[in-house]
Parts: sequence; C-alpha cells; structure tokens
Amino acid sequence: MKKPMQELIQYESDLTNMFDSDVRVAGALLEYIRTNKKDMLEKENEVIMDAYIEGCCDNILCESTDKKRAEEYYNKTLHTVYGQIYLLPYIKLTHSRKLNGDLELIIGWLKWEVVFAI
Repeated sequence: MKKPMQELIQYESDLTNMFDSDVRVAGALLEYIRTNKKDMLEKENEVIMDAYIEGCCDNILCESTDKKRAEEYYNKTLHTVYGQIYLLPYIKLTHSRKLNGDLELIIGWLKWEVVFAI
C-alpha cells in the first residue's frame, strides 16, 4: 500500500507529464489536496498504525489488543507535540533533492537559522 505522500508525489509526476505549465500543475495539485485531505489523513493514520502493529505483534492472537495499542500510540505520539526548541547550535545538510528539491546547508540555533540552498 502506498502512503498518501507517495501517491501525491506520483500524482504530481503524472500531472507534470500532462501539463506544460507549472501553474496548472500546482493548481491541479491544490485542488486534489483540498478534495482528498481527509481521506489522505485517514490513510496515513492507518499506515502508521499498521506499521506499529507489524512491528509489535509476534503472533496472530495479539492482533486485537495491538490495534488498541496502535491507536493509543498514534493519538499519544502524533497529537501531543506542543513545541520544540534546539538548545544547542546545529548544522543540517540535505544531501538529496528527493526531500524538498534543494540541496541545503542549514546552520541554526534556537529559532534562528541561516540556509544556503542550491
């Protein structure tokens, strides 16, 4: 099963082959996201919980309790982030364009950062 982000990337690739304008591709992607955002979020939830179950369950008998534990894990872990701060200075290097399309060197501390992108 493909994750929603993988489906979105594939859809973007298909649209790029169909349209000659980045503006039309962006418009079609935005419309797709607006119409399917709830379904995409539900599918992402299922994928995360299935991965948790697969990683924790070692036999068929524990599957029903693992579904409950997976749901608790999802709700507890992914819905309780209040904020974050980097206490130490950091350097981050993005070495692949697959992540966000740019090669980046980021130097940061607390909430400030300097980004060098190619």
